[in-house]
Amino acid sequence: VCGRAFASLNRLYYHLEVQHGVDADGRAVERGAFACDECGRVYAVRRALKRHRETHRVPSGQCRICGLRVKNLGEHLQLKHRRAGDFDVTPGSFDRLGDLIA
Repeated sequence: VCGRAFASLNRLYYHLEVQHGVDADGRAVERGAFACDECGRVYAVRRALKRHRETHRVPSGQCRICGLRVKNLGEHLQLKHRRAGDFDVTPGSFDRLGDLIA
């Protein structure tokens, strides 16, 4: 659709739904206001909300990389350490977060 390339099919499908409003088969996805029942953030497609909800399911604690005590360790790792290459937080890798809590 737009020519972008992705490392995995899952990321491609997510992009198609969020940015272009179609699923993997090219069918229109339901669009609307999907709100997180925990924090109130609103998403245009259900898949984006589902991905966001994962941030509420990760443990809180102290980051072993920088020592900061955080409420949401998964979100902290994604935002603060992924770009620096310290740790790659991707869907499915949350089983390793326990190793990073002090």
